[in-house]
Amino acid sequence: MMKSPKVTTETVRNYIKEFREGGIESLKTVKFRRQESELAKHRRVLQANSMASLPQMAEAIWQLTGIRRSTVQVSKFLRKEGLRRMKVGIIPAKADVEKQAEFIEMRWSNERFFRTFGARLL
Repeated sequence: MMKSPKVTTETVRNYIKEFREGGIESLKTVKFRRQESELAKHRRVLQANSMASLPQMAEAIWQLTGIRRSTVQVSKFLRKEGLRRMKVGIIPAKADVEKQAEFIEMRWSNERFFRTFGARLL
C-alpha cells in the first residue's frame, strides 16, 4: 500500500472495511451529522406565509417559534433554505403620465446630446 502524508493508516483501514461491507456506494455516502437549525423545523409554515419584508418575516418567526432573529439572520436563513422573500414595490398614487413622458423624452434627448457632443465639450 502506498504511503500518503494526508491519510492515516487508521483511515485507510476504515475505508477498506467500509468498502468490503457496502462497496463503492458506501464510500460515497456522507456520514456526518449537521446540526439542524431550529427554524428549519418550521420551514413549511414559513414558506406558506408570504411576508412582504424581512422585518415582517422576523416578527412572524418570533411569534411562531419564540426565536428572535435579526433581519440579516432571517435573510441568510431564507437563502440557505432556498426560500425567497417577496420584494415590495411602491406605485405612486398621484402619477402624472404626461410629466413622466416629458421627463423620459428630455432625458433621452440629453443622453443623445452628451453621447454625441459630450467628449468634445470636456
